[in-house]
Amino acid sequence: MIRSQIRNLGDKFKCFSMPFYDYTIDSGKESFPLILHSVFGGDGDEDNLHCIDNGSHSLWGIDSWPLMELCDPSEDAEVGCCLKRRLDAEVVLNDAAKTSVFVEAPDFLDMATGVGRGHSAIHSLIGGGVQYEDDALLFVAMSAFDGGYSIDDPIFMPLHTFSSYLRALWAACHGYDGIDPQYLEQYPSAYTPYGTNPGPDCVKQLDDGFNLYMLEDAEWSLASNMSITPRSLWNLSDWGVAFDFGTFYGKSGLQTHGVCDANNIEQSPWFIHRESEDEDEDDEANQHEDAVVDHDPIAVHRGGEEVITAFMSIVLVFVVAVILLKCYKDNKQNGDAYKCNLLDRSAHYETYGTDSDL
Repeated sequence: MIRSQIRNLGDKFKCFSMPFYDYTIDSGKESFPLILHSVFGGDGDEDNLHCIDNGSHSLWGIDSWPLMELCDPSEDAEVGCCLKRRLDAEVVLNDAAKTSVFVEAPDFLDMATGVGRGHSAIHSLIGGGVQYEDDALLFVAMSAFDGGYSIDDPIFMPLHTFSSYLRALWAACHGYDGIDPQYLEQYPSAYTPYGTNPGPDCVKQLDDGFNLYMLEDAEWSLASNMSITPRSLWNLSDWGVAFDFGTFYGKSGLQTHGVCDANNIEQSPWFIHRESEDEDEDDEANQHEDAVVDHDPIAVHRGGEEVITAFMSIVLVFVVAVILLKCYKDNKQNGDAYKCNLLDRSAHYETYGTDSDL
């Protein structure tokens, strides 16, 4: 839905693409993750309330990105509090090969559990988490990425879009991408209703609507005139979404393991299919429905001249997407709601298409 709402702005936004953060590229680099050396800002400064080190990227300072949550007593929420992070380099990330195991699992709950744990590892890596020493509480991170306010961190959307990418790849692997949503009940392996937190805020069944709170009252929001359900989100093509394969697919071994239907993956409408590897990059940019942060998300230097990856060109537009979310998330109640619907790490996810399209 985010992508759709941005595109509805028209003009230069009509072909907006959402990047995804392939965190498997940071496996083995947990002490120096590439995502924290990119336009999204760096790690928090231990000597400055764990506020992120803006460096040359001033997008996330208090002047341009003031937050109202997780404020230190020395901060003024009326003025704005800083975005905080606390890198926990002891977290171990799965690489592409290990992540492929969950894509190859034919059962929805097995896939959702594995992908959910991979996603949660990034929250812990960047958020810092809760730490104990001799069973005594030693530290509680104040970082946005380790609690109910993860949406405050700009890495949130690319991370959850990668979960959506993995769900799409899993579905194409097993031929589930061809299932008509109206017959999903007949395919329990493709979607199994569940719920570890029963209640009106946590969706369990295919036709239960997500509780989107203030969005349901906003005239510009799709949620104000339709019910957003797991069934309605099943077919990515209905939302005009298709993913670039990125480097994950090649590194994962999915093409050669013999478990996935490689032909179906390579023909799936949920992915972009290039006619030629040498296709003009400008044409590719115009064709992409969803972009990718899967290689080196930082600027590199060649011949003394800084070359920015294609991903960087859409970051400023991506910021607009996050700002739209923040315009209605103005109180703690709504923050808690998102923790239930999207960020509850103890629960499975209804469909990994929700995060990229919310």
